[in-house]
Amino acid sequence: MISLSSRVVTATLDTLRSCGAGSRECLLYWTAGDDRGDVARVVHPIHDSTWSSCEVDGAWATRFFLDLPDRAERTVAQVHTHPGPFVEHSATDDAHVLVPSTGFVSIVVPYFGLRDDHDGWGIWQLGSDGSWAAAPEVITWRTG
Repeated sequence: MISLSSRVVTATLDTLRSCGAGSRECLLYWTAGDDRGDVARVVHPIHDSTWSSCEVDGAWATRFFLDLPDRAERTVAQVHTHPGPFVEHSATDDAHVLVPSTGFVSIVVPYFGLRDDHDGWGIWQLGSDGSWAAAPEVITWRTG
């Protein structure tokens, strides 16, 4: 389970909007420092992006992974935008997952994150067979 406060949702949307400027995809990661999955940090990686793709800087990703144990954190989800209403997990999304392990969560936010609600987000979880399945139940939405 991943537990999200309204503060994390706001920080997520602010980052996606600022980076993508309504014309490019953007991505970020959520980390948690406890077993409950309370998201502690929104991490915006160094990446290149276009209208329909993102690519994380490899050196940045290495530093990020090496820093997680020192922070007593783990990555609980990757979050990225798509340009329109499509929130399916694309073949490109499948190929570029940060943590390709069973149970990892990938969230697709439509319209470059320009909408104020999370109702239309695609929430996907990686299965043991390597396929992605819709899994909205893995998110707990909290106020505050």
